[in-house]
Amino acid sequence: RTVTLKVNHVNGIQVVKLASIHFTMAKICFIVMGFASHQTWAEGYKREASAHDVQLEIVPTDRWKWRMLASAAEYEAKINDDCDILVIDGMFDITVLVALLKSRPNQSFPKILVYMHENQLTTPFTERDRDKRNNTHWHYGLAHLRSLVVADGFIFNSQQHLDVFKDSLPNLINSQCPRDTVAWHLEQANKMLLTKCTVLRYGLDLNESYVDLASKILPLDKNLPPVILWNARLEEDKNPESFLQLLHDLRKAKQKFRLIILGTDPSKDGKWRTRFEKEYSEELLHLGWCSERIEYIDWLKKADIVVSTANHETFGISIVESVWYGALPLLPLRLSYPEIFNPDSFFDHFYTSPRECMPKLLELVRILNDAIRKQSAISRARAAVEQFQWSLMGPLYDDFFEALVHGEEITLAGLIAKRNHDHVDQAEGKKTGQASSCEKVVITKANDPQVALYRPKSLRDHREYCNQLSTFKRQKLEPSLHGGRRAMVRMLEAISVGSSAKPISFFTTNDLADKILTREQRALCPQAPLYVADKDMLDEIRGQKLNSGDAVLALIKFPVTSPLSDLVLKPPLIVLEDVRNAENVGSILRTAFCLGITSVVASKTAWAALKDSRAARCSMGTIYYHKFFQAECLQATLLDVRKAGIKVYGVEIGSDAKPVSPHGKDCKWAMVLGNEDKGMTSEVRCVCDNIVFIPQAHGDSLNVGHAAAITMFELGYDNPTPNHDGRAECK
Repeated sequence: RTVTLKVNHVNGIQVVKLASIHFTMAKICFIVMGFASHQTWAEGYKREASAHDVQLEIVPTDRWKWRMLASAAEYEAKINDDCDILVIDGMFDITVLVALLKSRPNQSFPKILVYMHENQLTTPFTERDRDKRNNTHWHYGLAHLRSLVVADGFIFNSQQHLDVFKDSLPNLINSQCPRDTVAWHLEQANKMLLTKCTVLRYGLDLNESYVDLASKILPLDKNLPPVILWNARLEEDKNPESFLQLLHDLRKAKQKFRLIILGTDPSKDGKWRTRFEKEYSEELLHLGWCSERIEYIDWLKKADIVVSTANHETFGISIVESVWYGALPLLPLRLSYPEIFNPDSFFDHFYTSPRECMPKLLELVRILNDAIRKQSAISRARAAVEQFQWSLMGPLYDDFFEALVHGEEITLAGLIAKRNHDHVDQAEGKKTGQASSCEKVVITKANDPQVALYRPKSLRDHREYCNQLSTFKRQKLEPSLHGGRRAMVRMLEAISVGSSAKPISFFTTNDLADKILTREQRALCPQAPLYVADKDMLDEIRGQKLNSGDAVLALIKFPVTSPLSDLVLKPPLIVLEDVRNAENVGSILRTAFCLGITSVVASKTAWAALKDSRAARCSMGTIYYHKFFQAECLQATLLDVRKAGIKVYGVEIGSDAKPVSPHGKDCKWAMVLGNEDKGMTSEVRCVCDNIVFIPQAHGDSLNVGHAAAITMFELGYDNPTPNHDGRAECK
């Protein structure tokens, strides 16, 4: 990547501006089997996302076993001499192909990567499969081991997929290897699994223009039962028997439903298709494979709930696509699903046993019948999967391939790319594939590029700073620099209970790292590296003497906007119209949090104050517990708040203002605070239900933070007295 800077002189002062950024364009050749998900993935990267020069070769899927063992070599002639990176499907044994490439004269050898969409060590073979009957199916798993030996790296589509592969490869060696060489092969396999494997999740064609959420967020028509979707093959590894049992239980409970079955039935007698047609003919809207993607999307848009009962899954493309187009997921708490949906945040969407499945499904039906809960649930689920859009995943892939071109090993290239990517929330205790992020990275030089964004403007390397900042922005990450011991402790505690704050990295001294940023706490945000330096080096990098007990810094993505539908479910609301001073904002939110108010709506001006680290410090870190919504048009937003049954109070001195008094016994109120100097705009005043003021004996007006505290207390006077839940106590 080359960064071009433009230098101007204004009134004798040198001004440096970013002029352009250029990437090292790599020549990449993809060779993939023409299975639908494999081919769509490769075509999507080439068409939608790549900043590199991509060549794509599609291999037919007939007689896949032969092609896996022998066909990779057939494509050697199609790989150009100037190819930098070869990405080949995991459905090939690549040993002969690598030998042929190495025999070419006078050629720089490309990096060879194997992308594991699935693997033959854990993918179930049907009992009627000839190799299964003859106990020769393990040969296809051995092909993976052979490829791993000669490849530069293996890329997996989920952490769970990598984990099961790591567990299964030693099992293959133990079961099939000659006894005298087992130890050697296990040692070599373990080394390769540690040094050659990384995770790069799917990018998907999630097209926003096809989404029609306006109809989705309406409550269900009482005359039309919910539409339940099965979006998978009808094969034993997807467990259609359990799905049929679920439908049977629903009938028994007299819960009406409609049914869409998308997927093929590969069984010779079509037994699954026959059962659905026979047992659920009245409920069926569609049964079978869609040959055109637009038809497939049309059926997805009709679904209300998508159900998986799978016993085997390496990623979950069909679930992600279904959720993107508005279906609520119901999933087993296993496989790769917890990597996509955090079970702590999506408790209603996971079941741990077949017995638990139907009660969870009935709860989702109740959600669908409540307009506000439905809109919130759909918005949260879509937010969890939007990261897989090629517009977001493409830059991650680009950074990964670029790092490889520059000579990085595959595991480090993966970390470099992931460092700049907004990761999926992980279920507590799950592995993340970034173990090294829990280790300290020692900084010994003030100009170390890893901490370039921690340097003040007067000391920073503008070239490196612009380089890193542009990378983050491409990932829709705009890092804010926050710090302070108490603020960071509170942030980590808030993240543990579901805060949307997303740490990008931490920087502190070694002593404070051991005291504050323990491994257990950093496991809450495993994608964020921890940089440490001695106190003098940290002061030099920051260009000031930091308080030795308070020198904890973090680059974070904060605040993160949530759907307004989530906030109106948790009134009261604080509404900030152009409140500019970060200290005022911090003071307001500290008081709000202590009174049990955590829903905040902010105008664009107030949003900038929320990003300021001074707001976090003045709030004593309680700011991280709040949920935020950024209002593009505050007037329209307040009208939506009122439609949700929430009464809006504007705090302002004026002839139409009344002394503030208790709202009543419910919490359905919102308080609007205007700019420190100008107050509320007339447009916002017009949409308030009431304008209130605080009676004063003397003086002009109260500080906005003080006015907010008094008004919050008065409006909520008849609400239940808050009971301290132990959060954000002084430690």
